[in-house]
Amino acid sequence: MVNKENSPWSNVELLGRFLDREESLEHEWIDEVFHLTDHILTEDKIVLDYFQNP
Repeated sequence: MVNKENSPWSNVELLGRFLDREESLEHEWIDEVFHLTDHILTEDKIVLDYFQNP
């Protein structure tokens, strides 16, 4: 989690308003976001292949 000015996607508006770090950490969906990313990083073959073979 980073503030908008520190993100390479700071000018992307596709997903809506960019939350700053503190606002993100306080968001009601934060636990779900981490839960989903944990699954992606441990179970998604394409993602696993990418990180294992950069």
